[in-house]
Amino acid sequence: MGGNGLNSQPMRNWLFGLYFIGLLGCGYHTLNWAHGQWRVLWIDTVQSEGTHRKQATRLEQLLHERTQAGTGMKTVRSGTSYDLKLSTRLKSYSEQVLATDVDGRTKRLQFFMVFDFELKDLEGKVLWSLPDYAYSDQYELSTQVGAPFRDDLVTSQDTALRNVADLVIANFSMALAKRSQE
Repeated sequence: MGGNGLNSQPMRNWLFGLYFIGLLGCGYHTLNWAHGQWRVLWIDTVQSEGTHRKQATRLEQLLHERTQAGTGMKTVRSGTSYDLKLSTRLKSYSEQVLATDVDGRTKRLQFFMVFDFELKDLEGKVLWSLPDYAYSDQYELSTQVGAPFRDDLVTSQDTALRNVADLVIANFSMALAKRSQE
């Protein structure tokens, strides 16, 4: 995922770091639900339509990892003891080659995914939902001779799914914060 300017990964990382330092200076902090009303989140198996089970499974893993890191909530994989339940459905997934090099190797790839998300409490009341969320982003892949295309593709997929997981966690965290103030 090389590149120049704002599209390069090192530049994005540097800008994100600068942005985050600025937020810390303004008093920003991550939400921590570990000691609040909602401590345990059941992340239900991500449902998928079509042949995209691998992407659905990876999103499920990332939702667990990113929720624990970003909120302090404990996550569980079954509904035995929980405060909230997150249901997710991967409705569609596609990859489109946008550019190739002179030898026909993929240079730029676009992912397009559509999801349904729903967060419920123990009584089954919907606390937050994001139906038909469409995510699309482009990624550059290495075109160097002998470069591991498959590794670049997997890394790009992982980055895209991590972005989706982070968006979901941020949105349901804001919805929970609003509800806890009511």
